[in-house]
Amino acid sequence: MSSEIPFKPITSVATEALNAVVKKRTFAEVVKTTLVCACLGPSKRNKAYALREGYKKHIQNKGHIALIPEEITQEEASLCFENFKIPEDSRKAILRDNNLLSEIIIINSDLIFILCEGEGPFIELGKYVIKAPFKVRVLLHEDKYFSETQLGIEIKSLQDMNPDCLITYKGELDLYDHIDRCIEVGLRNKMRIGLNG
Repeated sequence: MSSEIPFKPITSVATEALNAVVKKRTFAEVVKTTLVCACLGPSKRNKAYALREGYKKHIQNKGHIALIPEEITQEEASLCFENFKIPEDSRKAILRDNNLLSEIIIINSDLIFILCEGEGPFIELGKYVIKAPFKVRVLLHEDKYFSETQLGIEIKSLQDMNPDCLITYKGELDLYDHIDRCIEVGLRNKMRIGLNG
């Protein structure tokens, strides 16, 4: 009599366990990929600015680079230069011009989050819609009302190019959930580009 264990067909429970292991391995590979996220929105130090700071920290806690371009530190700039592969000889000139530095950070970011709490961010939005439409995520609180005129042609044209760009949220935790989903999609896209590029 043989001491070998007879072959048993794989059960659905075993299949699910195997899929979970494969998913974790894929997720582990994804975790090694870092996104750079530009966090745009109100600059006035108020409740909306605190929310902007909050979602920036939330993204950083997920292991990604999150920047408020107009408040970038020397350390953050260096990190961006490395990440964007900007040549050493160009870095000093860029650091002397805050507008150029902000522009480079925003355009080269993997995701651009714009917290809309008034008309100012819509003006910012107009600057980046054409340059990076698929990276832009507009964050609107569901209780805020913006007329068709205020939303303007930028949002409408952006929605035509990128239907997922407009995100409405109920509160801070809901906003973080939406941002997490955006990051997940951004990671998949970055990995896909990395595999194809």
